[in-house]
Amino acid sequence: MIDDDLLDILNYFEIDQRMGFLLPNPLTKLPEEFNLWHQITDEIQELIEKNMLEERLQQLPLLTTHKLSTNNELRLAHLLLVTLAAGHVWQDGPDKARLTIPANISVPLFDVCKRLDLKPIVCHASVCLANWKPIKETTIFNASVIDIITFRFTQHPANRWFFTLTAQIEAELAEAICAIASACLHGKIEQSTMQHICNAVTKVTSTIQRMEEYVPPNIFYNNLRYFLSGYTQNALAEQGGIIFEGKENLGPQPLHGGSAAQSSTFHVIDAFLGIKHADDVEAFLAQHREYMPPKHRQFIGWVRENAAKISNLRNAFGYQQALCAVKKFREVHISVVTKFIILPAKGNSKIGTGGSSFMHLLHNIANDCNL
Repeated sequence: MIDDDLLDILNYFEIDQRMGFLLPNPLTKLPEEFNLWHQITDEIQELIEKNMLEERLQQLPLLTTHKLSTNNELRLAHLLLVTLAAGHVWQDGPDKARLTIPANISVPLFDVCKRLDLKPIVCHASVCLANWKPIKETTIFNASVIDIITFRFTQHPANRWFFTLTAQIEAELAEAICAIASACLHGKIEQSTMQHICNAVTKVTSTIQRMEEYVPPNIFYNNLRYFLSGYTQNALAEQGGIIFEGKENLGPQPLHGGSAAQSSTFHVIDAFLGIKHADDVEAFLAQHREYMPPKHRQFIGWVRENAAKISNLRNAFGYQQALCAVKKFREVHISVVTKFIILPAKGNSKIGTGGSSFMHLLHNIANDCNL
């Protein structure tokens, strides 16, 4: 049972007691004047296949976003616009990136990003946290009973499962988030605090291993992965990043793509358990925190500050088990990354969707959980 004070804290930081950092009820449709955004994103895979996306985007009017007022409207607008941007940039394949994003995408995208304090690129906050809808009325929540709203770049079931299973993982971690928030709010560790963390992390360690049920590694690597990429590689790197038309005064933007490092929960768990990282790892994680919703970033800092005030936290019942569970999850995550990115790349690349040479970093992050 969650008390009112804890519920107030969760609400303040835009955390749902059941869904965690997921947007609890994402909007699936914007007002009618934005129908063209929906139409193109709904057809984006077919338009790319038929080499028609560029023509459709050229016909797209530059829409203003001032009538979008709610957080849910803005989050959906961000999701639709970064989907259009990803389709535009990567429509010719991973080795032929477009170097600019047209003003009819970039101008409304920047307006939305300013109001949300999010980056103008596909990120975990958009493509996972705000990109799910129920298939039918049900009291349970898992990858099988939800669908994605958009970001469909292949007809293969992998496209849906990759994001819905990630959403399930986020929801399963809500138990840990609530336990941590309660401990920080009340300034003490309950008998069950570490057990809640251990339970949630153990559960998602099992869940993440289900990715291959519907996501063949070669399909993810060759058909979906590059649409999640950032603007920091190859020709984009030579240019210094992407250029947003209508915002040319900002210069090229070397933005990172969607990455699991942008998921807030394990940043929160690290902050609570006092897991310390080397400077290069911490710099990597701090960089990806910039891609999180602002309230979630603030929550990580709030947890770190308040956990430091809890006496004997490392000696609490279950602390070592919680730490071991986190280490196990990270080891399994490394095996998943190896299977889905490193092996399909056949030694040609060690670059993840987030734009980092990350295998060394991932091993270091896991090793930082050693007792």
